[in-house]
Amino acid sequence: MKKFIKIVSLVLLFLVIASFAFYWYSYRPSQIRESCNNDAFLESMGSKYADIEHQKERLDLKDSLYTDCLRYNGIEK
Repeated sequence: MKKFIKIVSLVLLFLVIASFAFYWYSYRPSQIRESCNNDAFLESMGSKYADIEHQKERLDLKDSLYTDCLRYNGIEK
């Protein structure tokens, strides 16, 4: 019976560690990227930047905001 409990404990420990690793390295970054993309898009299209008329300038602004957001959240250096 003790051997069974040890095996179950090891399996549960492995599942907890694997779940945490999946969350930290896969799910969390994808959610941060999605949030940063949405925020950067809305910010670049907002009235604060209404004087920008060229699409390239807006895309450059969006990319800059997106990169800053990722850096702020610790995704990119």
